[in-house]
Amino acid sequence: MTKLTKALVLHSGGIDSSVCLALARKPFDEVISISVNYGQRHAKEMAYAQMLSSHYAIEHREVEISTIPTTMLTDPSKQLPEVSYADLPSGISPTYVPFRNGLLLSTVASIAQAEEADAIYFGAHAEDAQNWAYPDCTPEFIGSMANAIFIGTYQKTRLLTPLMWMMKRDIIHLGMELNLPFELTWSCLAKGTKVRCLSGLHPIESLKVGQFVWGWEENELRWVPTRILNVFDQGVKEVFEVTLHDKAGNYKTFEATADHQIALRDGGYAMISDLSSGDRLQPSNPSLVRVGKNKIPYYMIKPHNLWDEKPVYMHRYVAEFFGTLGEVVHHKNTDSLNNDPDNLEGLRWGVHTRRHFDAERSNSPEANQGRSEKVAAHWWQMTKEARQARVEAIREGRRENHTVMKIQKSGEKPTWDIQTGTGNFGIGAGIFVHNCYKGGEYHCGTCPTCRSRHNAFMDADGADPTTYEEIPNG
Repeated sequence: MTKLTKALVLHSGGIDSSVCLALARKPFDEVISISVNYGQRHAKEMAYAQMLSSHYAIEHREVEISTIPTTMLTDPSKQLPEVSYADLPSGISPTYVPFRNGLLLSTVASIAQAEEADAIYFGAHAEDAQNWAYPDCTPEFIGSMANAIFIGTYQKTRLLTPLMWMMKRDIIHLGMELNLPFELTWSCLAKGTKVRCLSGLHPIESLKVGQFVWGWEENELRWVPTRILNVFDQGVKEVFEVTLHDKAGNYKTFEATADHQIALRDGGYAMISDLSSGDRLQPSNPSLVRVGKNKIPYYMIKPHNLWDEKPVYMHRYVAEFFGTLGEVVHHKNTDSLNNDPDNLEGLRWGVHTRRHFDAERSNSPEANQGRSEKVAAHWWQMTKEARQARVEAIREGRRENHTVMKIQKSGEKPTWDIQTGTGNFGIGAGIFVHNCYKGGEYHCGTCPTCRSRHNAFMDADGADPTTYEEIPNG
């Protein structure tokens, strides 16, 4: 039997092709990673391909193709559709690049001929072939290309597609079995995801380094303010939509890549690909109350997320955290929902009363800045039926905040991520999500989950675990 000695991997730097790279290392003596730049908007993944190749001490090459037709995935001026795969009719996906995989495989086959390679690994999987959304991922297409490559290389090179009948969840599990370093893949959230900052909810793409967001302190098990260390535009990625509910008629959704980790209610994290209907997630959702004759809105939180815990005012909790607590905590710009430390100051009762008296007497527009548009629907704005459902759920002990209802593929969309001091942050869907990847450069190292997981990956390859510098919260 002829020994297989060399394989090429068509390697975009995403999860699927990275799993193929890990698989190819076992049966072949020599593996070469080939990344093709055809002007794609998610070309950042190619940096991951380089880093993963270096991790495995594998040669990495980049090839340029400049003649591929302009499509949504190659033209930044075109708007990607805000629609899930489930809502698309059968037929070609709007993000389909005409015959892309045919061009990429032909390019790699040409290199394989020159290199006298025995095989080409290609990471097509079952979900991309569903409803013929991407015809160049279907078994019919792959079979035809395999025959063409085998014949065109004088029956030397075979096309291998080990993931062809697998779903994304199965691919990620296989990667974990292979000790694939997921910290070297792009895990991210869809553009437009609202992040729970101390100043309110803001789209992830609008955030700035140094801004404060809410994080979950894993050692003390409580909410803490934490700074944004980095903001990353991660390019166009395949994302999944997760729908959450609380069994009282409230539904929220968010979108992220399949490998993004979500904080669980009972501790720890799980990738979206591992979540199931009924899983309970760690809440990051404050309550809203109105105080006084003017019905001024304030946020309240249960810092440790315990059911029987007494709620506290968010602004007082923040002021105490930063050491600015006074008899009264005053919002400088009178926006009572902006709890950024720069907007808070501790005052004595008399001084605080005088401030509000002067503001009301001046009748300035700033006196009520930002209040009306930021007040969300709450108890008094619910219908009678919704209020009754909430009461019954609480009485029966069956109210489970932020429970997974369903997960579905949502298409390819622009994605972003941020790095924080706690290794996680709250989002508008009312949960905490992990951010254990710092732009693909290195693991965050700020939480036990990341550190132990990364060390296990490094140990599996016989390398010394990385030593991280501690990044203080806040």
